Amino acid sequence: MALAIVTLEEMQAHSALAELQALTAGALEPLEAEALDLLEAELGRRLTVDTEDAARTVDGIGLTIVVMPERLAEIASVVSTSLGDVTETIETINDGWILRGAHPYTYHWRGHITITGKWGLACPERVKRVLMDVVEALAVRKSDLVSRRNELAPWGSVSDGGLRADRGSLPERQATLENLLRYDAKVRLRGYYRPTGIVEFV
Repeated sequence: MALAIVTLEEMQAHSALAELQALTAGALEPLEAEALDLLEAELGRRLTVDTEDAARTVDGIGLTIVVMPERLAEIASVVSTSLGDVTETIETINDGWILRGAHPYTYHWRGHITITGKWGLACPERVKRVLMDVVEALAVRKSDLVSRRNELAPWGSVSDGGLRADRGSLPERQATLENLLRYDAKVRLRGYYRPTGIVEFV
């Protein structure tokens, strides 16, 4: 495993908390991976781009567009079972989420379409700052031994000397963006969610 988006230096410059200043690159890696999982689940998209071309196959249903399973950052080839190799006559729109024939070409996509290229999104700075906030919150959460043991306990309560934590099965205890951050993440992430409600273009 290696760091995908943030570096140890960036993380320590972002937060002066002792939990972050004490981290090593090796200790930061699983925190970044967990934070990235939470953020990508929230956004419904990847926040990294393939380093090598990867192929994905989708089904055409007779429309003039193909809605991508993930954002396509760079096209290498597009091959359709009904149309053949159409790489030179297609384009992506809607920031890489939709494939269609480039003007003046119009295709009604049917059958299997194999799209090869680099998928994902290079994490924008605004999203990266939210990611670093999530890493910070996870580091603090995991370093608080009483809270952490309480979080992991299947039921009951935990005591540590004079401290006691009663555990229920409340969803508030789960590691989610809403529970980890002290602000509305949706506002800061606006514009980076997976597009919804895509309709056919004429």
